[in-house]
Amino acid sequence: MTSASLLAPGSRSDLAEPSTVNLSGYAYHPETPVWNNSFARSTESPIDTCGGPGQSIPVDVSGLPVTIQFQVGGESINAPIILPFLLIFDYVLPANFGIWQIDNLSAPGGPGGGGWAFSYSPCP
Repeated sequence: MTSASLLAPGSRSDLAEPSTVNLSGYAYHPETPVWNNSFARSTESPIDTCGGPGQSIPVDVSGLPVTIQFQVGGESINAPIILPFLLIFDYVLPANFGIWQIDNLSAPGGPGGGGWAFSYSPCP
């Protein structure tokens, strides 16, 4: 069994987050799954800490939906599965620091597999 970590333990930024994982060593040679966990559009209310206290926001996501495309006999077959584990994120937004627009990546129709992506603006 192969495992992959998106970020090193204790990472405070997703700056170097990979967007693919190579599964070519598995049976039937599935295509490499690709995802995008970057901010696409605001799907949640913004969080504003300008002139106010910091906030710590826990977010739990149960089950990670994944679709892998296989090529079998020249035909593309999509295999959707839900990986049965719990993802736990704790976002800490400092006091009097800025405004965060939030894209909930695990919302219905979300572009990613869990957690939030942010677009940040400093306090005016």
